[in-house]
Formats: sequence, structure tokens, C-alpha cells
Amino acid sequence: MTFYLCDVNNTRVQSVYFIGDSDVPYISLEDWGELYPYLMKTHIEPDGHLEYGLAFSMDGAIAALTRTDGAPYSMTVDSAADTITFYDYDAFIRHEADRVLIDILDADEAHSEEEKSIFRRTPDSYERYGDQLVLNLGAYGIDVVADGNACYVPLQTLSDFLLAINYVNLFYNGKVIFFADMDGLQDEETGSYSALGELFYSVEPRERSEAMGAFSYAELCLAMNMEYGLKDIHGISSFDSFDTVPEDVDYYKNAPTADARDTIGILAYAYSRIMREGSPVENVVLDLSCNGGGEADAAVYTLSDFWAKAMPA
Repeated sequence: MTFYLCDVNNTRVQSVYFIGDSDVPYISLEDWGELYPYLMKTHIEPDGHLEYGLAFSMDGAIAALTRTDGAPYSMTVDSAADTITFYDYDAFIRHEADRVLIDILDADEAHSEEEKSIFRRTPDSYERYGDQLVLNLGAYGIDVVADGNACYVPLQTLSDFLLAINYVNLFYNGKVIFFADMDGLQDEETGSYSALGELFYSVEPRERSEAMGAFSYAELCLAMNMEYGLKDIHGISSFDSFDTVPEDVDYYKNAPTADARDTIGILAYAYSRIMREGSPVENVVLDLSCNGGGEADAAVYTLSDFWAKAMPA
């Protein structure tokens, strides 16, 4: 299958694998061990000094990618347990072996001349042993497959946990694989497609298969459960059970109370208190400065909250 690597002029033909009659694309871990460092060096940090490298190894059902450019931090894939384990996730994904793990000094320009003129880095300025991170793909119905001396992992899973942190995403239209920046297919201001976007949308629209739909949902839940840092604060135990409004709720029949935990219920209850008879509230400010996005239905409801009476009194 043709891969577009962040540019219409940078392509390669890469082996892609499918399990049974599923149309979910997999890649061999050995091939990913070459592709991922290539993207790191040519797109994520294309200034020529990055030495990121990975070595592939496999023993029975256990396959691994191990960094070769510094301390041997590894990513281990167990096809029997359907898990991916990082001895230290932050150390595995950091761009350079000698870069500190939490770098508040312009993390994307670790060797810039401007920084050198002000700050001096020392190799032992920040050192620690990290916690192990285990991605339990099997718990979400996502399979890892071993076949002889090869191990195969869904491309989307690898993209979500190794590329998205660098704002590079995977796009698949059923015929071609695209790697692109998060706004690489479409200009946010004009809405016009980029050259990559034109290619991506050039295929005939088709109905999503049941296998792809199930995988996409499971993969989204896995990524959100592992990477969303405010789950405890927002009272979310799992994104598999999260919905804007619970299925058994009808706020037109039963108004929400202070116990509401879904977005619309919380808004509706707050609105009822703000608009109650004798309310001391004269003005309301909606502060979205820290809002990173969410479900479209919740956004529409919030807007209607401010523009009209959208819920029962």
C-alpha cells in the first residue's frame, strides 16, 4: 500500500496486513521500527541532528523495539496477552537520549543557539526511573498477532501512542495511508483542502465496515482512557461508559438535579438555578479559555443555553 509521509512528494510502498476479512490495517513491528525513526528524523525534527534509532527483536510471542541511540529503553509487545509494555514511556518517546524528560526550556529546540547563550545543560540535571506503562489492547478487543518471526500491531494504535504526541496523525481512506500534521489535510482558516487532503478525499465514499467501526470505537476508548489526564477530576471511570447524556434520561420529562454528572444535565440544572424566581444572578460569563473541545451536541446545547430557553423550567 502507498504511504504518504507528511508530504505529497514523500511516498513509499509499504507492506500492510489484515486479519481475516477485517479491513483494519496492521503493520509489522519490525517495519514500524524503521518507519517511526524515519518520520522522527525527516518530519518531526528535520534539522539533521536527531539520532533516534530502534532495534527489533523477537522471542516466541514477545517482540520488542529497543532504542539504540542511548539507554536501551524498550517497547515490548506480547501477542499472547495482547499487551504493549513500556519500561518508561516518556524515555522511549523523547526525541534525544540526552534530553531531560520534563523540559520547560523550549522543548522543540533543545540545541538552539539562542538557548545556549542563556542556559547551560548538564547531562545529570534531571534523572529518574520511570513507571512502567502497560497498554492492555486485549481488554478492548484489539488483537496483536504473531506469525513466525514477525509481530503485527494496528497502525492506528502505534500512531495514537507514538506519533500523536508529536502532532502527527494517521489517516486511512481504504486505499492509501497518510501521515500528516493534525491540520495537514485542510486549512483551518479557509476550509480548503491541502494537496494531501485532495488525495485523501479523492476516493469514492463508502460505508464503514462493521469491523472498522468496532475497532475505531475500541481504539478511541483505549487512547482516551490512557491519555486523558482529567478522568478522575471529571469523574470518568471509562470512556466506554461515558456519554453526554445517559440513555435512560429524558430531561424534558424529568428536570435534572444537583446530582447530574453529564454535561447537559449539569448545564440544565445550573440554568434552572440562575433563572429561578428571585435569583440574585444578573450576568453570566462562559469562560472557554481552557476548553480543548468535546462533543458537538454539548456545544450546540451550551450555545442555545445562552441564546434561548433550551430546557424546561
